[in-house]
Order: sequence, then structure tokens, then C-alpha cells
Amino acid sequence: MRLRKVKIRNFRSYTDQVEVELDSLTSFIGRNDAGKSTILEALAIFFEQQKPDADDAAKLGDKSDMMIACEFDELPEKIVIDATSATTLNCEHLLNEAGRLEIIRIYNGNLKTPSAKIFLRASHPSADGASDLLSLKNAELKKRATELGVDLTGVNQKVNADLRRAIRESVGDLNLTTRDIEVDTAPGAKELYSRIKESLPAYFLFRADR
Repeated sequence: MRLRKVKIRNFRSYTDQVEVELDSLTSFIGRNDAGKSTILEALAIFFEQQKPDADDAAKLGDKSDMMIACEFDELPEKIVIDATSATTLNCEHLLNEAGRLEIIRIYNGNLKTPSAKIFLRASHPSADGASDLLSLKNAELKKRATELGVDLTGVNQKVNADLRRAIRESVGDLNLTTRDIEVDTAPGAKELYSRIKESLPAYFLFRADR
């Protein structure tokens, strides 16, 4: 995967949301204390190379809404769930309107050690019967398929991704809308995110004093 954009809000000097597009080579140029290092250190926190603390929250902003988000392209062709099954981010409707993977981390800066909630911002189904599939476990997905009269012939009912795919296909018009899917409250999203993390690019922040 390739990092293409970083978004920061209520982080240090950035109270209002700031978005920075990145390319294969990107330079930050500005006067001292303009916030160049802040962007790099925000990325270090996002990639879990360092931990945030309460002082990272913007003094004049909403400390409970300290956000660091990243968008990625050049995504893996498939997400392998186990040895026998795979799915794609596109099939699971986990890409944003630009076709990128957008991961949002929101920290509560009111805490001494800020904790994070992780969201995937995606153009996701909102149609009845298909909007909450990532929050359903296997038994619940089977029940939903039965309620909707989905033909599961040839579908491996042990694989949640296959059940979700069959249900979505049966619904037809999925009425895609932009939504933030909280990873920890959606078992399907949590499983997929654990695989996504394996493909995230490596990030290293090197420091040098003059």
C-alpha cells in the first residue's frame, strides 16, 4: 500500500482539520514552528511508532476529538481471511469515494494516556438488510440470509465474507453512502482490519540535530 494523504484535527497546533496530499517524493517547507514536524510525528503516532500523550491535544480545540487519518492506494488485490477464503476491500465496500482505503484514528486527549477508536471511512451500503453486515457474526448472517430469502446454494456458510457477498447480491441496489465504520464494534470489520494492518507500509521517523 502507498500513503497518499494525511489528515490532522485537534492535534497540537492544528485545531481545524488540515489535509496534506502525499506523492512518491514530498517535501515540507516552512518557517520554524510552522507545524512541519507535527505532521511527521502525527504519522509516527498513526503507525504506532510512538504513543500520544495528553499534551498532543490542541489546547484550543476539542481534546476528545484528536484525529489522525490516512488514505492509501495501491491496495492488496485480496484480503486472505484464512487458508481457504479471501475477499477484497472493494467487495466489502470498505473504500472511500475516491477508491482509497481511509483509516481514521480518534484519540481522547482528555486522558493522561489517550486511547484511540479506529474507523474505516467508506462508501458503504445503507440499504435495508445490507447496512450492518460487518457487525453480524456467522449465526446472525445465516439468520439474515434466511429472512431475506437468499439462495445459499454453493455458498460456503462457514465463511462470513461469502455470506455477506451473497446477501449483498440478493439485495440489489445497496444505496452506497459515506459512513465511518468503527472497527472494534463490528466483528467483520475488526477481522478485516487485522489483515489490513499486515499490508500497511512501514514508517520510520529519523531525527537529526544541527
